[in-house]
Amino acid sequence: MIITSPPTAQAGWNQAITISPKADGQAPVFSPGMILTVDIARRVGANEFLVKINQVTYLAKTAGPLSPGDRLNVMVESLQPTLTIRVLQGQEATGQKLQQCLIPWRADPRRLLDIFTQAQALSRVEIPGELALLLKDAGLGNLLKFINSLIYSTQTKGNLLFLKEFIKNLGLTWEGILSREFSMGRFKTSLDRPLKSSLLALSREVGILLGKPDLSSATQLLLKNIEQFLNSSLKTIETLQAVNIFSWEEQNKYILQFPFLLGSEVRLNDLFVSREPSGKEGESADRWQLFLYLDFDLLGELGVRIESTEGNLDCIFLSSRKEVVDYIASSLPNLTDQLVSLGYRPTSMASRWEANLKATRQEIFNSYKINHLELVDTFA
Repeated sequence: MIITSPPTAQAGWNQAITISPKADGQAPVFSPGMILTVDIARRVGANEFLVKINQVTYLAKTAGPLSPGDRLNVMVESLQPTLTIRVLQGQEATGQKLQQCLIPWRADPRRLLDIFTQAQALSRVEIPGELALLLKDAGLGNLLKFINSLIYSTQTKGNLLFLKEFIKNLGLTWEGILSREFSMGRFKTSLDRPLKSSLLALSREVGILLGKPDLSSATQLLLKNIEQFLNSSLKTIETLQAVNIFSWEEQNKYILQFPFLLGSEVRLNDLFVSREPSGKEGESADRWQLFLYLDFDLLGELGVRIESTEGNLDCIFLSSRKEVVDYIASSLPNLTDQLVSLGYRPTSMASRWEANLKATRQEIFNSYKINHLELVDTFA
């Protein structure tokens, strides 16, 4: 392994550090972009040190200034021909850690769906009597019901505040609120993030149950599957929190994904939100632009473009099927009346044909560039 100097490194870092694992340790799997912590254990020669990465001991050879007891943040740059990592310093290290939060989401932008599909699958699992009582006391049943209530369905469609409560329950803006609190020199000790709190509480209980002696292999397997579900769900929520704070801090944009129940299948729909602050003198209202992408069985793909300023709404429904465009157009007068009854002022309502909604969605998705590196590390 080679450790190269940071871009603004002090003199003496011009020499690379070559590292190889000791025989008594099993080297972890590395990948480019991975952020690691290197602990300098002790000097074993003029230019040789023992260092530790993830509890694995390595022999390091370098002409650069290393001191036993130092802890370095590094990033893997390449794997071939020799494993090379670069030392990160100061704000760069914080930014790179935050960027690493986004890796799971960039690899699978629709990972939120797993929380709901896995919860549904888990609710259908037959749990043995004694364990069922223990998991009931731990709150598994209540958690699964709570997750089900976060799906837009015939049971929840009457809730006009569904999206607002969905955002609150997943804690998607929690990190953004926390960042603003820090910037204003204050901090709220109680911020709403009920799903994450419930997952953490149940994870602790499942960990206690796994520590009990004399568990059957089947019970252990079931508990480990539940633990894996809880841990992956927590990771997904933390990743989505990172996505939203990156978007909001950089471009006043949000990407909101929410589950939609169609028959017995849960699908993930996309809502893209952008805010254009008022820049004209005498104007206090911001201009909001939204694009909602839906995927139905009978209607097929549907896009909805909305612009809103002080309660005024411009709304365009988009479909690639002519019969759907005509059907929506015939329903617009009724929809307009309903919006008026809710206090909105529809100024323009239309239904139009668009050839490729998937391409439109992807174009909007690509405009949300999440690459900010100078944020407070609220995920540490």
